[in-house]
Amino acid sequence: MRLARIALLVLAATLLVSSCTELVFACSGTHTDELIKHNRSIVNVYGILAIVIFLATVAIYFVRGRVGIPAIVLSLLVGFFHPFWHYRGGAGDCGRSLVELAKYLTILLAGILIIQAVLWRLRSPRIIVKRT
Repeated sequence: MRLARIALLVLAATLLVSSCTELVFACSGTHTDELIKHNRSIVNVYGILAIVIFLATVAIYFVRGRVGIPAIVLSLLVGFFHPFWHYRGGAGDCGRSLVELAKYLTILLAGILIIQAVLWRLRSPRIIVKRT
């Protein structure tokens, strides 16, 4: 009897927590199509931004005189896992997890771009004036 009360208390607490948070457990209901389309548009925006960041990384590679190929390879590897290429209907949470993944991978690509730009500025040859 005591175990049943504890199980009921845990179930009630879980129901209370799940109804008071913004966490989505399943994608069902009358407005799921709109939510999936909305999340798809967000993933598309992050995907376009990721492509622009990748092109900027490639541009810095060529401006540096073809130095920094690891940044290009790492950007390609990270970009391969971007949900922009793999989004197929949103999965069980209407695509919310794919939106989060797209955001984090785009931030990672931006970090690679920043590192590439910083290395370009720090390692660029300086003009040394010698006094004779």
